[in-house]
Amino acid sequence: MYVTRYVTKRRAKKGTVGKFVLDYLRTATGPVASRQITEAWIAKRGLNADEPTFVIIRKRIGACLTKFKIQGVIVSAGIVGDYKAWKRA
Repeated sequence: MYVTRYVTKRRAKKGTVGKFVLDYLRTATGPVASRQITEAWIAKRGLNADEPTFVIIRKRIGACLTKFKIQGVIVSAGIVGDYKAWKRA
C-alpha cells in the first residue's frame, strides 16, 4: 500500500497554522484570499519566499482552510484574483 507523506520541510508545531489562520481572519476587515494568508505566514516565519516554499505553504494553508470550511468555522467569499477568498462564518 502506497502512503502519501507531506513534506516536513519548514514544519510548524501542531496547531499553529490553524491558530494563525483563524487569528488572521478574525482581524481582517473583509474577505481574505488564501494567497494573502500564505504571504502573511511566510513573512511571520521569516521564510525564503521562493516558488517551491510558497507552493508548499500554500497547500498547507489550503488544507487548513478546507478543514475549517468542513467544520463550519469559515465560509467561501468568492474569488479575489486567482484565489478563493474566505471569511469567518
